[in-house]
Amino acid sequence: MPLTPLVLAAVAGLATPASAVVNRVSVPRPAPVVAPADTVDDLRDVFAVDALLSNLNRDPWPDAVAARLVLAPDPGTAEIAAAANVAARLGYETTATDLGRAATVGETFDAPIVLIGDEPAASTGLDVAALRAGMAPGQGAVVHVGPSAAYRRGGLALVGYDASGLLEASAYLAGRHPSVWGVDGTSWGAVVEGVDSLAAGADGAELRRIVVDGRRPGVARARVRVRVPDATAREALLGRLAAPAPDSGAHPLADLHVRDLHRLDVLVAGGGGADTTIVVRPPEPWSTTEGGTYRPPADAPFSLADLYTIDGLYRDTNRDLIPDASRATLSLSGTGVAGGVVDLATRIGLETAGIRLPLARVGGQEDDPSAEGFPILVGPSHHGATALDGSGGFPGFENAAGTGYAALVEDAFGPGEPGERPGGLIVDGADAGGVDATLDWLAGRAPYLWAHGKGETRLAELQTELRRFLQVRGAPGQAALGLAKLGTWMDRAADDGDAPERVEVELVASDAPDGLDAVARAVVRERFPDAEVAVDAWSSGFGVGDTIFVQEWSIPWEVDDARARLDAEVYPAVRAGQPARVEVRVSEPPEVRTALAAEIR
Repeated sequence: MPLTPLVLAAVAGLATPASAVVNRVSVPRPAPVVAPADTVDDLRDVFAVDALLSNLNRDPWPDAVAARLVLAPDPGTAEIAAAANVAARLGYETTATDLGRAATVGETFDAPIVLIGDEPAASTGLDVAALRAGMAPGQGAVVHVGPSAAYRRGGLALVGYDASGLLEASAYLAGRHPSVWGVDGTSWGAVVEGVDSLAAGADGAELRRIVVDGRRPGVARARVRVRVPDATAREALLGRLAAPAPDSGAHPLADLHVRDLHRLDVLVAGGGGADTTIVVRPPEPWSTTEGGTYRPPADAPFSLADLYTIDGLYRDTNRDLIPDASRATLSLSGTGVAGGVVDLATRIGLETAGIRLPLARVGGQEDDPSAEGFPILVGPSHHGATALDGSGGFPGFENAAGTGYAALVEDAFGPGEPGERPGGLIVDGADAGGVDATLDWLAGRAPYLWAHGKGETRLAELQTELRRFLQVRGAPGQAALGLAKLGTWMDRAADDGDAPERVEVELVASDAPDGLDAVARAVVRERFPDAEVAVDAWSSGFGVGDTIFVQEWSIPWEVDDARARLDAEVYPAVRAGQPARVEVRVSEPPEVRTALAAEIR
């Protein structure tokens, strides 16, 4: 089973990984951009600009995630998986984002929030017990949350009757919203407009709650709240909502009989009466289906350098060189590192123009984690990793505290003949700190070795250099091969029992490094300490050490050039007492431009 390990480390107590194992110096990231956001008014379309997303430059596309995903201080695996599903959708919906969107309940947020699980939801004053009492096993709810002192922009909460229900709610929100069910079907905006059309003169209907059921496809029920201005409007609306079906012709509530919405609760408020809920059901139950069976695309081996490309986690279905399908799936097992998982899910969603959701699941004891796509197994002692390697680590991993690894494995999962089975990516570590360090690297640094940016070292460059080394195409590989051969010959001579009095060695490489002769001398003396050793190492590359061609030229500084043109063309044309506007464009740092502007004035 071929393995490609990458070992990382974290310093205990630090939120960011330190570096590779050989260097544990913390490198802090820049502070994330604070994206402006409006209050989330209801649940009609939360993945929109001025809801959970922002548009910083006001072009047609979202370019920042404004939302924070709020979890309990010690979230369970199901809560982390639910947050990861929402994060993947947020990453998919925007063209750019900062990472670090996960947060812990107890802070104050001037940004829209997505509360994951009971404790964060209860922190808003939401009666979680009452909400759960209205659900059944396997059901989960997406609930609107209004602004409060702690959550100034409002947002939404995901709550489940149980862990399965919470995951259903996250899968629905991430994979189907703002459609009622089918991705190309009726939107929630159309449902709310249907209520508005019945409530003429009302302040406007608001979608407040969506409940889904893992045992029954479709939306189990939804709640729309509408506030009427007076008693007359109240009675008129209640009358329309309670109108019986006619013997023939269109039903008066036809606009509210939305396919795959099994029940709509319309809560009428205001008008001098108590809040009243009218239940609207379709004339006949919907026969909703989940959709077609998913079959993961063919698995092809790749390296960590290709992770976020069409040769890695993504596919290009229309051959325009843009990733438009994702084959990744996250399988979590007691990670304890919500922030890292959320960041990885955000990055996976960000890098593609098409994605299959939900992305994250709680890891079970399934024999084939690849049944849902290319599996990324995350968490200390994930059963999938344990099944592959019972020794507690991979080659090159020392299992020290605070260390973790990402390892691509081939031919690892499911049925099939050896050599034809799917592979996966294992993210594990000695402890939660090690797993978090690895997730941080995968989400925020790959495909770079460490620092992310133009001119920094990429993993692909390391692959190329290693390949050239092993192919003996460069001086390091040539020198290493020569020393290995020298050692082999010396071993053979020692085995023959004839100790030489003198050994002469000539080592030639395209560019022999300094000290090569000393290393070769040590190789001989390790076997024959009493022998006289003479080593001659030199470079054989064409022109090594000789000057072949020299061409020198000077490039004038653009600021000096600008000064010359100002002296020759601009200053003579300026008249005393008359205003003048001068625009100079130079590709210099701010301090140079400021000094030049002062000089011109």
